[in-house]
Amino acid sequence: MQRLIFYGIIVAFVVLLFLLIDVVIYWTLRIFLPKVTAHLVNRVILCLMFLTAGIAFVVGHYITRYQIVVNEVQIVSPRVPEAFDGYRIAQISDLHLDSFGKDEGRDFLKKLAESLAATRPDVIVFTGDLVTLRSAEAIPFKQALAEIASIQRHDGKGLVPVYSILGNHDYADY
Repeated sequence: MQRLIFYGIIVAFVVLLFLLIDVVIYWTLRIFLPKVTAHLVNRVILCLMFLTAGIAFVVGHYITRYQIVVNEVQIVSPRVPEAFDGYRIAQISDLHLDSFGKDEGRDFLKKLAESLAATRPDVIVFTGDLVTLRSAEAIPFKQALAEIASIQRHDGKGLVPVYSILGNHDYADY
């Protein structure tokens, strides 16, 4: 129920924001166009805004949430000690596990663990938002998350250390 209320508030906020933008556009159009034309153009713009938001929701919810994006960034600085030359940090963030069903979430986390292992990291850092509303959302995924913590170091000397910090969704049950 909390999740529905949370998402309901977000949807209400977006609708109100669209309506505010709509009012501003309408009255701006009224300065330059006759009333009937301003109404027509305004309706077309409002429909396009809602259509764009709907498409963004569908793409985000059904397509991109399963994609794992690996960006390799090389940091070159005289302030970084030579001991860190070639040091690889894998950073993950914003899993929001409640957006997955139990099975699909486990499959995704397994795929994530494989992807992380393939990058041959020296350390893994998780920078928050494991859950969305309640810490209990992570319980069904404990074993799958443990796979990330059991990634072997590329030199064969134990496990890759994993460090984590809390995100805004992690530190308080809403």
